[in-house]
Amino acid sequence: MKTIEDMKLELLSDNSNKFMQTLIDYDIKSKDKYGSNLLHYYIMNYDSIVHPAGVIISEFIKKGLDINDKRKDGRTALYLSVQCQLQDIFEILLNSNADLDIQNVNGNTPL
Repeated sequence: MKTIEDMKLELLSDNSNKFMQTLIDYDIKSKDKYGSNLLHYYIMNYDSIVHPAGVIISEFIKKGLDINDKRKDGRTALYLSVQCQLQDIFEILLNSNADLDIQNVNGNTPL
């Protein structure tokens, strides 16, 4: 089974079909040493990734990824989308029922 580090590399590749195939056998709840899941990594590296946000996020959700999952610093995917100024991802996450009221370790919410 692929590790999250393997999947990060796959996500950076430009082969969408291979990434989607690899995702089938991946434990979507895996996290790296910072507590980041694959969605957090996708958002933080959005400018380097060619896979379309709507498709990727939808696949992550279908696999059982919790879009409200926090990193060790308490930031959620929604928080990261605001921090990175990614309005399209912010809207996708909101439409997928992301929680606006989750606080990070400092008590801040995404807005």
